[in-house]
Amino acid sequence: MSISTRYRATLAATGLLFAVVALTSRAQDPSPGAAVQTPSSKPATIPTPSPATETPAQIELLETKIRFEANGDSRKEVHTRVRINSELGARQFAHLNFNFNRAHEKVEIPLVHITHESGGSADILPSAITDEPDPVVGDAPAYQDVRIKSVRILGLEPADVLEYRVITTTDHAWPFCLDHSFDRTGVVSREVFSLDLPASSFIKNQALETALPTPANPGTLRSPTDVGQIYISPETRESSRKVEGSGNDARL
Repeated sequence: MSISTRYRATLAATGLLFAVVALTSRAQDPSPGAAVQTPSSKPATIPTPSPATETPAQIELLETKIRFEANGDSRKEVHTRVRINSELGARQFAHLNFNFNRAHEKVEIPLVHITHESGGSADILPSAITDEPDPVVGDAPAYQDVRIKSVRILGLEPADVLEYRVITTTDHAWPFCLDHSFDRTGVVSREVFSLDLPASSFIKNQALETALPTPANPGTLRSPTDVGQIYISPETRESSRKVEGSGNDARL
């Protein structure tokens, strides 16, 4: 089983649609404990397993940063740190697969690092990275730009920590459409998502400071000229939305 990361820059006439589902934490109800009564001991309960023992691998950090330029160019950087909890988790992360279209996308993997429980560490060599056509396109010549960049990872064991960075750059994908939802399964312990946009492409003929979503209108940011549109979940903190800079250099 392989872990795949897929990113697409999709042409859409409506500009950017950005949906964020707020991360919530759901604690599981503990199973009934089996009490043991003895004259010399207090009742004891069976402890509830921690989330780390319930999943083959726990993603301790998932950090995604995406920056779009006014001409449609973009750069996406994903930084992930995974703790392997079992042999199944080691098999799941034995291959990392990243899909892309080389006609307008480029994928770089500058970091793949393993920290062993024993205290040693290892970096994956560039020779372990392959770039091949996506099997779904077969041998069709017209679709050979649809690719998969893969990393083969050897030596993963339970209690090891795997860390990697992946950078995807895209040329001229404007207009574009993007959506993102936070993990709600508990597999990801900490998730950070950052979206950096040219404010001039989404805000026209109005003060930038007053154009951000407000409590009265928490969801949508829309310009009078209908250049672009953003939807942000009302559950997202107000402090997460800001404008920096001024004029054509302002970033949202």
